[in-house]
Amino acid sequence: MLHAAHDEFQGGHQGVARTFDRLRREFYWHNMYRDVERYAKECVDCSTAKGRPGNPASRQGNTSLLLFQDSFTGFVLAKAMQDTSALSVAQAYDNSLRPKLGQLVVAALVCLCRMFGCIKRLFVLADQLTQVLAALHSGGMGRPHLATTSMTS
Repeated sequence: MLHAAHDEFQGGHQGVARTFDRLRREFYWHNMYRDVERYAKECVDCSTAKGRPGNPASRQGNTSLLLFQDSFTGFVLAKAMQDTSALSVAQAYDNSLRPKLGQLVVAALVCLCRMFGCIKRLFVLADQLTQVLAALHSGGMGRPHLATTSMTS
């Protein structure tokens, strides 16, 4: 029965859960799931076809690497992460990329101003950039918090 449910053409080496579901529709015996699990783990085709296990976690528990790439320059920032949930990715963006992006923009402005001789305007631009980055970091431009408060009150 195990051979037919797991190895045959219709079985298709579907793993433990699907083989068990296929069998339990028609059969039952004591420790059935354990037997299916053992049979599937001993299956040579399944064990050789499955990929190698992933790399172990780092000392900090990181198992993934999140990469951000600037489309224009090709500059890449990497952040090691423990999980890749949407919340974790958003927090990584907020904590890692945003501060570095501000530093990169300021560095680019300094280089451009040196190249084109606009040192006097550098301080004005840097001040404007600081205000823009502060507004972006606080959650928006201008005064959207006033509109939000007036809509909710």
